[in-house]
Amino acid sequence: MISALCLAIALLAGPGTSPAEIDAAPGPLGTWTFRTRLDPTPWAIPFPEQATPQEKDEEFYRKSWRKHGAFSELGYLFAGLLVRETMLRGDWYDDGLEDDDYGDLFKPGTGLVVELGGMIPYREDWRVGLYLSGGWDTYEGDSIEVSPGNDLEPDEMVIFTGLLGFRGMLHFAEFFFLEAHVAGGVVYYEAVDYTMGAAEGELFASSVNAAGEAGVRFGIELVYIQFEIGIGYRIQGGPDRGEDAQDADPELMHCVFVELGGALRF
Repeated sequence: MISALCLAIALLAGPGTSPAEIDAAPGPLGTWTFRTRLDPTPWAIPFPEQATPQEKDEEFYRKSWRKHGAFSELGYLFAGLLVRETMLRGDWYDDGLEDDDYGDLFKPGTGLVVELGGMIPYREDWRVGLYLSGGWDTYEGDSIEVSPGNDLEPDEMVIFTGLLGFRGMLHFAEFFFLEAHVAGGVVYYEAVDYTMGAAEGELFASSVNAAGEAGVRFGIELVYIQFEIGIGYRIQGGPDRGEDAQDADPELMHCVFVELGGALRF
């Protein structure tokens, strides 16, 4: 309640008070001091009662705002956008001699991921939170020989994912962090048609299945924005067999991906 009141006072201080300092009553972390970091945005830093004058100078505030400021103390919401490149693995057809892999049927795909979530402090250098993720990936079909003189050419495959997950973030340096996440949800496959010589038909039917994902990312944070790069793995139920591919037997699909993107914090 005290911190919220002080934040309201700092907001009313306006851009003409930079750097502004308004002391409130001592709390469990010491006296709360509000300053404007970039006018007119106020920010807060609790400093220990035993802090030395040197620790209270502007350099101390500048370097410790992330770890001790209101931004960290109250947590934050975020919205992120990432681009990813994915390779597919898993068996979709078994002729009794060898298995045919999704990776033989489709080239590596490109997709977009949108993430929305929130993080709260957990111990000194950790944040934890929940997030929602929506993804879109497209895979160009490749040509494979199914018998002498007969090449199977699938159309493009489009996959949508919706996941709910947990993430933890460790700050190991001034502006750098490592993040790990795990999530579960659903995957939707659009129907995929094929051609094989003069024949045409449906290879995979439109279908929905379960999915689970895990990954790690390395990132850089700059106040209200962060940039990150990572790798991940998703396992999902395969698509349903198409009405014109009775010999197909789609099994679990394994997705290995790299991703690059960023997020805004609120």
